[in-house]
Amino acid sequence: MEASFTVPSRDPARGQRWVALIEVLAVCFVAVLAPVFVVLPWLFLDGTLNFPMEPSDVEGLIVGKFREVMTVQVLVFSLIAGAMIVWRVDRTRTRPFVLGPIVGWGLLGGLLAVGANLVFGLVLGALGVEIKEQEALAKLLGDRALLISAAPWIVLFVPFAEELLFRGYVFRYLDQQINRTAALFVSCGVFALIHGNLTGIPSYVAVALVFAWVYIKTDSLLAPILAHAVQNGIIVLAAFVTGGTPPP
Repeated sequence: MEASFTVPSRDPARGQRWVALIEVLAVCFVAVLAPVFVVLPWLFLDGTLNFPMEPSDVEGLIVGKFREVMTVQVLVFSLIAGAMIVWRVDRTRTRPFVLGPIVGWGLLGGLLAVGANLVFGLVLGALGVEIKEQEALAKLLGDRALLISAAPWIVLFVPFAEELLFRGYVFRYLDQQINRTAALFVSCGVFALIHGNLTGIPSYVAVALVFAWVYIKTDSLLAPILAHAVQNGIIVLAAFVTGGTPPP
């Protein structure tokens, strides 16, 4: 199976390439920041939010209102990504839709993403670097009841929204406007940074590369969405089986 898809036959000038890069970074910044301006006023009016807030208060708020907060983020990511895909991305297909390869590559990608997480965890651990997960996520994974409640968002909704934004818009658009190397570097780098875990950046970049590779192999966003869902599902299942303690 050929690992390529149609890219418009154009050679943008250097200035146009920089415009495309700045546009993508600006869109990602807005997508990350916009949910904050939706959630904060709502929580303030709801009486949930009080000022001043300590970092521990923010973590508790995210855990306690996880489904509501993530619903807002998923909707914002999906709406912004969908609008940018329709407006800016050439969606010409070169291969017909075939479910079998999409499912196969999606499952394989999910397993490879889990493997990449484990490998980088072991390597960084051997180098004496402790990977500290976000406190809110660590608390969520450490509580079985909360984990069950949040599972649909972690396994289904978040993978859909993130893949729509980072593979559907960022990667595809830059692949068409600049080149594939830059598209991979930017999409994977921004994907890693938005998770707010500096020690885990190598793992997030590796996982994002797997998702991009799965997309390239299939020309379908369904494949990386499935891969992302499989990875998150395995993490949730492992945390639940181990008594609510996230795997190393």
